[in-house]
Amino acid sequence: MRLAALLCVALFPAMAHALDGGWLDELTPVYPDSVAKGAPAACEVDVPRGGVAGAHLLISGVPAGTRLRVEVPEGCRLFQLVAVPVEENTGIKSRTERFGGGVNPHVIRRAPFRIFEALKPCDGAVTAGPEAMAFRVERTVPAAATPGTVALPVAVHAGNEAATYTLRVKVHGAVVPPIGKDSFGYTNWFSTGAIFKTHKVELWSEPFWQVLDRYAALMAKGRQNTFLLRINDFLTKQPDGAYALERERLHRYVKTFEKHGLWFIEAGHLAGRPKDDWGSTTLELHIAGYRGPADGPQAAACLDQALLPLAAEIRANHWEGRWLQHLSDEPTGTQAAAYKALAAEARKRLPAGVRIFDATMTQALDGAVDAWCPQVQEYQAHQAFFDDQLAKHRNVWVYTCLIPGGKFLNRLLDQERLRPVYLGWSLDKYQLDGFLHWGGTYWSADPFGQSIRPNTPDPKTNNYLPAGDSHVWYPGADGPWSSTRFEAHRIGLEDAELLRKLRRTDPALHERLMQGNLRGFDDYNLEVGRYREARRELLGAGE
Repeated sequence: MRLAALLCVALFPAMAHALDGGWLDELTPVYPDSVAKGAPAACEVDVPRGGVAGAHLLISGVPAGTRLRVEVPEGCRLFQLVAVPVEENTGIKSRTERFGGGVNPHVIRRAPFRIFEALKPCDGAVTAGPEAMAFRVERTVPAAATPGTVALPVAVHAGNEAATYTLRVKVHGAVVPPIGKDSFGYTNWFSTGAIFKTHKVELWSEPFWQVLDRYAALMAKGRQNTFLLRINDFLTKQPDGAYALERERLHRYVKTFEKHGLWFIEAGHLAGRPKDDWGSTTLELHIAGYRGPADGPQAAACLDQALLPLAAEIRANHWEGRWLQHLSDEPTGTQAAAYKALAAEARKRLPAGVRIFDATMTQALDGAVDAWCPQVQEYQAHQAFFDDQLAKHRNVWVYTCLIPGGKFLNRLLDQERLRPVYLGWSLDKYQLDGFLHWGGTYWSADPFGQSIRPNTPDPKTNNYLPAGDSHVWYPGADGPWSSTRFEAHRIGLEDAELLRKLRRTDPALHERLMQGNLRGFDDYNLEVGRYREARRELLGAGE
């Protein structure tokens, strides 16, 4: 298929050579069967100071087995885009189409197909395969950079042929602030187990800490300022059967993320539904080696053992305002009484200032939750309630997962890359505190060969996670690889910081940009070129 380079403005005609190559907007989906013919040999990208400039270079028509060399200027990073499968399309309401039936018209392509997605760091030496190749060229722009335009020539050598493709980076005066306590909240959950198993490093060994540091660096690059901390990772069983807090490990873990600018500590769930029964009215504690009812003397003793020494560390390190405590994932009204009881017990043991934070939509938890996190479609349907929570100085985040599907904003593989951009915009539009997604590293198989996975152990299930829901990063040889979706989300978060400032300095322009691009979680502009024009205005207004 043939793609239009919506970002790229042709600054001069494509040079005459045997190579078929050209620039594409990084928000334009690109596939292994894409054809580069007609894509411009030069393009220009707009970037704020403190941001990242990026564009994709598509090369097609090179005979398989040909050795290529791609050369980028000093200060640029080169990635080869790796294709992953989309086995089934996202459903109209949730999961995949097989779950609810019907055809979802709001997808970029009918499944099955493969799409360039994972960003593999590249030294420039590659061998052509039978399909098109795509590369990402990016440059990080320091906050103190001088505004102006720089031309970056990218040379491609293939056999006896050579061509140069020019990326012009226009640095605007607008500055995106660094991540930290004052940036929009953003978290992607990850598993220490997935990290040590996938990268084959012993848990808590020096090689493990090195790999974890690379994950923290990628999170920071994507403007994530919140990191998951599973309390059970820091509790070890003693000879007498009691559990003790591993203080040194805890401090090193926090510092690993802290040094990259991540600020908020998101402590993992203490409990869950028994046997994952959504109809249960009770909760089951899962901490310090105990798995049983969340109420009663045994549960109280377990909470004392786990939370009291942790509370002492929170106080000693002044983490109270940084600590977000999960109790149970996605509690419903059915578990409201049990959840409220557990919240009361947790508050008895945790310091004042620690906030109870959970992904939930049920208004029955009013008073028990300090930081709400509804799904985007539920926030939109009940905005008045959540706005009232904000007025009461509670926090409101939003999240997506296997829900919602259809036209709602999400960040799944068969959706436009503009959708994660607008998830960033939504934080400013609705003056929300942050965005949460569970799927950082939760691949259950090779994510380069499988993008959907069962959501239940039942072999006859129709309940599958949609493509890409379980992960937004990919496991490289010695650390994580980014993805086109993760980079698109970063762009939206850069924009959100500038939009927040524009709301104060030029509310009329702020409203016009919002109305032209994001009117609701299921009502937004899908033209990449039009979005780029709006971003150019936004960057210009910040100068």
